[in-house]
Amino acid sequence: MTEPNDSEKRRTQSETDKKDPLKSERKLLLYFTSSAHAYTHIVILAIVPLLPLIQSADGGFNLSWRDTFLFAAVTLFFFGLGAVPMGYVSDRVGPLKVICAGLIVIITSIIVLITAPNIIMFSAGLVLLGLGSSFYHPAGLSLVSQIYTKNRGLPMGIHGSLGNIGELCTPILSGIIGAMFGWRSAYLLWLMVGLVILVINLVLINKGIQDKFISITRTTKNSSDMKTQFIRSFTRIIILALLFALLFELAYRGTNQLIPFTAKAFQGLSAAEAAGIGGIIVTLLMLGGAFAQLIGGRLSDRYGTKLPLFGFTSISIIALILMKSQVFDIPVSVNGTPFAIDSLLVGAVMFGFGLFGTQPIINTILAETTPSEIRGLFYGLTFFIKVGLASIALFALAFISEATINSGFYLMITFALGALIVVMFMDDVGGQKAEY
Repeated sequence: MTEPNDSEKRRTQSETDKKDPLKSERKLLLYFTSSAHAYTHIVILAIVPLLPLIQSADGGFNLSWRDTFLFAAVTLFFFGLGAVPMGYVSDRVGPLKVICAGLIVIITSIIVLITAPNIIMFSAGLVLLGLGSSFYHPAGLSLVSQIYTKNRGLPMGIHGSLGNIGELCTPILSGIIGAMFGWRSAYLLWLMVGLVILVINLVLINKGIQDKFISITRTTKNSSDMKTQFIRSFTRIIILALLFALLFELAYRGTNQLIPFTAKAFQGLSAAEAAGIGGIIVTLLMLGGAFAQLIGGRLSDRYGTKLPLFGFTSISIIALILMKSQVFDIPVSVNGTPFAIDSLLVGAVMFGFGLFGTQPIINTILAETTPSEIRGLFYGLTFFIKVGLASIALFALAFISEATINSGFYLMITFALGALIVVMFMDDVGGQKAEY
């Protein structure tokens, strides 16, 4: 078979563009929302490697392990809480405006954190940070689901994967900057990044690109119609998808917080070393997740949702067992800092792959089974259920891990096993050969 020449390629591209005249606008919105998606996770995730520094008496607030986990839990709870009302607002005023408002709140909260003179102000900054970050998911996911109306798995995967790639820099940069210059300096970096993304958001609003898609798919309904439609949307597949998301998020959030302290306990590291090494391990976890998002999205378009969900969840359970077992430990050093290629590191990468592989699949299920008029509200509800309630894992860890940090992994494995059982009862959604 001969390769097409340049003129044939241009003609093919021209025909493709005629079929989808809004292709460039779709990509612009997809990549912007992906960057904003990454940022909301960046500011939440930044605290993970910094916890040992915030906990310590030297430059921090002299907290116990229990208190440290409780502060992280507060942020996570408000991260989910604001998503429900913001999902409703997003359906009414448009996703981009909600994303913009969230960025403004996040930037304000980081200023409070950086300047906090005591634990009370620091706590207020964490609450504000959680609330501001909660604006994004119902708005961003609704936007992606409405600009791509078929074969949504891959766009959802791209959205999630680019978010993961953005997150990759967070643990390692936060950990290293925090170890070198203090935890406040790490937050200063993310403040500047937020200002750049906010400016881009304002430009997109001014250009009115969003209206080319939302005005096509959204219709005006009265409150009674919306309430009826919302209640009827709670089908069996939706309820099971929400339960799965909650259980898996419980396992993820708890594991994320355990990693730096596990490295410190098992490898005998100082607080500063644990911040840096823990940041590296969480970064590698995100790297595994970035590839998994693309794979999970593609698999859901081709083969449906149930089989890929079962496979990714099984990988995560094996990974958690590996992280807890500490079955191998190869000592190395990074710039003179003791490190190890061990089952904690390898298990973290596997866990990230399994966990994030499920996300585009669950988001696709919600997009395929909920009306566009209330999809933002549903994504908001979903986000609160899986993230706001996932703070339960941190509250539990605050007390379980007070005795031994290793015991927390038993709880995480239990959550993941529960998610696997839920998959067995789920119906399949989709499953056709996708064309992009």
